Amino acid sequence: MLRGVNRKIIEVQDPESRYFERAILFVRQGDWSSGEIEREAAAFLKGASAEAERRERSTGGTLLKERRPPKAALLKGAAAVGAALLLLLLLF
Repeated sequence: MLRGVNRKIIEVQDPESRYFERAILFVRQGDWSSGEIEREAAAFLKGASAEAERRERSTGGTLLKERRPPKAALLKGAAAVGAALLLLLLLF
């Protein structure tokens, strides 16, 4: 079943943004002018960039994703160390 076939979508690209390459916005139905939609989309992206910058400053200068290693990688590393220790114990 297809849903949203009649929806209008606008893609906003902002090469000057440090955080976002582009945003895809789904436009509500209404009697909107294209200029009004473009202004609102640009304001939305600018607000999102400002929020991302505010959060970056509050986390000490790096994005949270960059500061913490993924849990899956930690678990795989711990499993590898455990397997190596078990192998050493079995060999000696």
